[in-house]
Amino acid sequence: MQENREKDWVSVEKTATILRSTPENVYGLLKRGRLSWRKKDGITTQVSLPSIDSYLQNKFSREDALFNGEKIFDIDKGQLNVLMVAKLLKVMPQRVYYMLRRGDMPFEKKGQYIVIHLCELEKRFKIKNRTLLDSKIS
Repeated sequence: MQENREKDWVSVEKTATILRSTPENVYGLLKRGRLSWRKKDGITTQVSLPSIDSYLQNKFSREDALFNGEKIFDIDKGQLNVLMVAKLLKVMPQRVYYMLRRGDMPFEKKGQYIVIHLCELEKRFKIKNRTLLDSKIS
């Protein structure tokens, strides 16, 4: 019984690998109470595997963000976020932010989010193949 319980706990470094993050970020999650943890032998910090699974299932996703009950970013409606546009144009996200700041790319704000409309991108950057766009963004 004790062996089975030991398998449910992993080190901070292993947790960081599972979350594709850094140990520093994991310690921040522990401090904010987002993950369950314990001290083994009073020295080693270990994280509960069920709490990691729960965190991954409930983790915030920008793609699923809502504004007034509607999805903010919807490829079918042509509403993209900065990362989607960066992938589409094959540039870094910082470059997209720079174009937005300069006024080179029209956008709309929904709460704190920046929404860029695909039809505006097609006009500005002469993008023609829409089916190719959908496969590139996903």
